[in-house]
Formats: sequence, C-alpha cells, structure tokens
Amino acid sequence: MPPMAYTGGNWAGSWVFYGMQLPVLAVLLYVSRVKPPATLAAALVSIAAASYHIYLLHRILPEALFDRANPATFTAPLPVAVSVVSGLLSGILAYQLQRLIMLGQRLWAGLSRLGDYLRHLLSGRQGVSFGSAPPLASEQQRSRVSP
Repeated sequence: MPPMAYTGGNWAGSWVFYGMQLPVLAVLLYVSRVKPPATLAAALVSIAAASYHIYLLHRILPEALFDRANPATFTAPLPVAVSVVSGLLSGILAYQLQRLIMLGQRLWAGLSRLGDYLRHLLSGRQGVSFGSAPPLASEQQRSRVSP
C-alpha cells in the first residue's frame, strides 16, 4: 500500500484511500449481511443513488466562495466541510429533480398511449378503423370515377 499511496500523490487522502481498501474488502467478503436501521438505510440509498450528481456538483460552491488563487485555502477545514455539505445537498436535490422529470416523461408517455387507445376505441364505434390497412388495389379500382 505505501508504494500506491506514494505514487498516488503522497497526500493524506491517498493514504486513507489505499489504507481503507483492505478493511473494506474484508468486511465485504466475510460479513454475510449487514442490516442497518431503516432511516440509515434510506439515507445511504439516497446518497448512493445521487453519487454521480454529488460528484459533479461538490466543487461548485467552494470554488465560488473561496479564493481560487491560493490552493492552501481548499485544504482548510471550512472549505472542505462546505464542499462536502454543499455537494451532498446539491447532488441529492439534482437527483430528485431528475427523478421528477423522468417520472413526468413516463407519465406523459403513459397518458399519450392512453389517449391513443381511447381514440382507437372511439373511432371503432364510428365505423372508421384506427390504424387500418390501406384499401386493396381492387377496391381502389372500383372507387375511381370514370370521366
């Protein structure tokens, strides 16, 4: 692990990252099932579902609030805390917004299919077949008006 952490930049995050891999792997392999409380499980599932959005948005607020010219600013505890909290909140909100948009699209598609079905039922009552095949060639010949 030390060579990987050293080649990974030799910063505290890489030591923690590579140092945690073996214990986490041991837990995943040897613990058959971990059942957290329902509230904790719901929070973990929402964070896991929004992880891509959290990744995309976690640096926006700290970049806007703190001095970008000084890189040491971003290793201070306050910007790191702001990055974590704002990333979690904005990522979860963005994920929930995406879910609502996708739900609206599915609802709209379902309503559209329902409308098509109702039109089909109503057109069948009027003697016009919805989506019927074009008339045969012999029917087209008979329906022509001769000059």
